[in-house]
Amino acid sequence: MPMDHILQGATRRGGFVLEIDDRKLKITYPTYEERAAPVLRELASVEEHLLPLEKSKAELDKTAHRHSTRIAWLGLAALCAQWGIMARLTWWEYSWDVMEPISYFLTTGAGILGYMFYVATSKDYTYETLAALTVTKTQARLYRRAKLDLRRYMELRQQADKLRRKIDAIKQEYHVQ
Repeated sequence: MPMDHILQGATRRGGFVLEIDDRKLKITYPTYEERAAPVLRELASVEEHLLPLEKSKAELDKTAHRHSTRIAWLGLAALCAQWGIMARLTWWEYSWDVMEPISYFLTTGAGILGYMFYVATSKDYTYETLAALTVTKTQARLYRRAKLDLRRYMELRQQADKLRRKIDAIKQEYHVQ
């Protein structure tokens, strides 16, 4: 325990003096600031390159989500229009005897399309899956158009995360909050 106390004090002061048989040895130990400064400078440099990419990506992601929402509203409008047309044709223009087979084939066709979606994507045919797929495809298209280097963005993010973990390890070693 006393040795831990000496080493903790040494890390804050930058070292300690060790006396052995009338000889004094000065043991130097880098302070937290000395150890963290180069890592903090490197992190600042990485974040300087990362910030414009993050802003651009966030804007493109927002656009992709808005596009997905628009597609969902259009799908709802198409379903409402189909319902309205079927109601009009069933009760005013023709009769249920004429519209029943049409209704059957529309419903069966929707089931077939859902199954085709599952076979093509190996994902359930749900609104959440469709929305996620729409967002992902729109993001890819927008990233290509904007010439956003996604690989470089991911490298910088990983590098920044690694540097933050390194800083946290140094803080923990020096008992700094």
